[in-house]
Amino acid sequence: GGLPGDTAYYLWLRALHENFADSGSRQFFYKNVAWQWKKLMTASASWAELKHDTVLYAKQSGAEMGDGGYYAARFAPPAPRGYVEPDPQTFYALAAGANRLVSLFREFPLEDEPGEYQKKLEEFAKLCEIARGFAEKEVHESPLTLEDYDAIKKLAYSFRAQLLLPQGRDYDYEFWEDLKMALVSDVATDFVGGRVLHAATGTPRAVYVFVNDSSGGPRIARGYVYSYYEFQRSSTEGRMTDEEWKKLVYDEKKAGDLLKLHPRWYGNFEPK
Repeated sequence: GGLPGDTAYYLWLRALHENFADSGSRQFFYKNVAWQWKKLMTASASWAELKHDTVLYAKQSGAEMGDGGYYAARFAPPAPRGYVEPDPQTFYALAAGANRLVSLFREFPLEDEPGEYQKKLEEFAKLCEIARGFAEKEVHESPLTLEDYDAIKKLAYSFRAQLLLPQGRDYDYEFWEDLKMALVSDVATDFVGGRVLHAATGTPRAVYVFVNDSSGGPRIARGYVYSYYEFQRSSTEGRMTDEEWKKLVYDEKKAGDLLKLHPRWYGNFEPK
């Protein structure tokens, strides 16, 4: 058995598999068991997206990140020294999956918006390769230059802006509504018990890690990670739709109800 090795679906699963590989980084956060739980959350949420759409697509989670305001002062603050997640094998696998989709678009071009998605996937693959290069340096503890840190800053923006905005689309209200990343999919059915298992993603969560390397020194790096939900629903209630799910996710008054829908292992992220 097994899936063909050149399908986009297989390559996406391979990327999830590579996510769990140990790159050899000696960073404190990377060796901490909590980081392994973070990887499980990332893979689970990404798998939920894969089940939702059946095939791989370049969907980024930066829609709700936003940018900080412009800081102007008499003495400018030091330039931030960012950090790329030290898993070069994951970025390599993501680039391979994107490039495979590019080849499919070339073979079976879409009539609507010709070339747009192909170009976005090509750009996504290039960004993954750039990220892989920085991750390789970090794992092997090679020095990063100021130019590298400037490129990392631009890289974070490129993953968000260049890939999300469709051609001819402005940053209007409808656009931001479309970028809300929460989605849900029924992934298994218990016909005897009359239950349906759902997997879902919610809003992104900020993550802070302590980084200490020879180039940037000790510092706190901030990034964003998935949120993941897994719950059962009665067959009589039917499959939960994205619209229904988003009403729950983005209703602050129902935050308590939402917490109950995390899988049991999610408790490893809760403060003790």
